[in-house]
Amino acid sequence: MRDMAVANGAIIVFLAPYSPIDNPIEYAFSVFKAFWRRHSDWLSTMDTYDAARLCLFSCYENAAAGAQATFKHCGYT
Repeated sequence: MRDMAVANGAIIVFLAPYSPIDNPIEYAFSVFKAFWRRHSDWLSTMDTYDAARLCLFSCYENAAAGAQATFKHCGYT
């Protein structure tokens, strides 16, 4: 398998079984939680579903730029 991948120009990178530092979802979730903490007084007045939805769609000012920044922060370019 390795020979076939290298023959086709792939670069094989061995990663740890789990690394939260390199996992974009971990970083994105920390942004979500930080937004939640900053706006907890306001969010606590809402239904939990609505608060989570609002937080999810508001934790980045620009969703596309936020997604790119998240992946770049984790070492993906």
